[in-house]
Amino acid sequence: MELTIRTAVDEFPAISFPAADEENAVAATIAAAKSSRSLVRTFAEVFLETAATASQEAGPASTLAHRPPTHSKVRSKVEPRDLPPSKAARRLHLTLEEFRESLPELQTRGFPAPDPTTGMFDLKAIDAWADSRNPRIFKTDVETDKKDARQVVSERLQRLHGDKHGQG
Repeated sequence: MELTIRTAVDEFPAISFPAADEENAVAATIAAAKSSRSLVRTFAEVFLETAATASQEAGPASTLAHRPPTHSKVRSKVEPRDLPPSKAARRLHLTLEEFRESLPELQTRGFPAPDPTTGMFDLKAIDAWADSRNPRIFKTDVETDKKDARQVVSERLQRLHGDKHGQG
């Protein structure tokens, strides 16, 4: 049965939540919540329909300006990679003022510069910079690429042969 405004208004006083100690409290609460959601949807549909009808009656020039917003059915979270200075400061647990004061010194220590066009800071570059301050803990590809493969193999063979000679 489709609700109309009149039946929705008539049902509104009937929506109530039972006392917590009643036997059917959970089931009744769920039913009441569903009724409330249905009531809200009905009112939203009526008001959106009224707004759409009013904009159609006003003519084509105002149709676009008064069209109710539409939302994509597929929602995905977009995590920005570039941050404004205020959020770059927060990433370092600094106020914006402290960040601006510290930025020249931070940049002498390799802190990434902001994008020249947008003025935004690259979040991944900030994190990589932070990791680079602790190379013993955070090994990066750059650090592992520094050694020549021949040197690594030679060192490993030396350790392997050294262990055998030490035992025998």
